[in-house]
Amino acid sequence: ILCILLVLRCNGLSSIQGSRGVLYSPEENHQRPIAWTIAASDSGGGAGVEADMRTYASLGVHGCTVLTGLTAQSSLGVEALLPTSSDHISRTLSVLWADLKPTAIKIGALCTSENAKIVADFIQQQDNICPV
Repeated sequence: ILCILLVLRCNGLSSIQGSRGVLYSPEENHQRPIAWTIAASDSGGGAGVEADMRTYASLGVHGCTVLTGLTAQSSLGVEALLPTSSDHISRTLSVLWADLKPTAIKIGALCTSENAKIVADFIQQQDNICPV
């Protein structure tokens, strides 16, 4: 199951303070926005969470990951996919929400219909999240 969706906090980046969507970086002496990627890992590095994290880093964003699956993949294609359990995805979402609330969430391959439901239910239960 492939789903590409960007979810933004409704109150916007400029009004988020403290641990609500930004991460203070003492080494850099400033706050960085937080973005999550909920997607599978691409062992070839050209897509999935690996590509998202490179994009976040290039934009000065602190990236967090919720892995939905592991691939055996190269630039030639996907050979195998091992989905992450929905329980582990649910726990990861809860742990991140408790400490590193996102300014934005990017959703990629969810790998199973059960994982898609877990993510959709999580997003619906949170305040100030606006699917785009």
